Parts: sequence; structure tokens; C-alpha cells
Amino acid sequence: MPGLVAEARSGPLPFRYGRLTPNLDRYIGTDCDAFTSMDPHAMIIWFASRGWAVPSHPTRKARLLARHEAVVAIKPAPKITPPSSPAA
Repeated sequence: MPGLVAEARSGPLPFRYGRLTPNLDRYIGTDCDAFTSMDPHAMIIWFASRGWAVPSHPTRKARLLARHEAVVAIKPAPKITPPSSPAA
């Protein structure tokens, strides 16, 4: 875990997920037609490492205790720099 924390502080992290073989023929259960398995912790750290706000899990405790619920992320506003005045 300490390595992951240090890695998170070093910049944007890759998103880790697992590929699944979807069952598109018959219904067996919830998400039987899923193509990927996405961990909420991986999503939270992916967004947070890029400076996005994660209001669905605002505290460390909420992020640690995340289960399979929705992860809401808000992209930061772009930094707008005023145009420079032409040299006289």
C-alpha cells in the first residue's frame, strides 16, 4: 500500500481493469453481459491522480470503503490564460 500512495503522488496513474467474456446469449444474472470489470478504487485513484474532484467519495475513509456504487467525478475547469498584449 505505501508504494501505491507514493505512486499516486507522482502523477497520473494508468487505469487498471480486467477484461471479461460477456454472455450475450442468455441472461444468467446482473452484469452477465459485461465486457470489463472495473474496480471503484481504481477509478477513484485514476480521476484523483489527474486532479479531478470525486464528490461521491470525498474523504479518505469513503474512498477506502468504496464498494460497487457509482463513482462521480468532476473534471477541473481548464486554465485560461489572458492573451498577452502586443509589444509596442
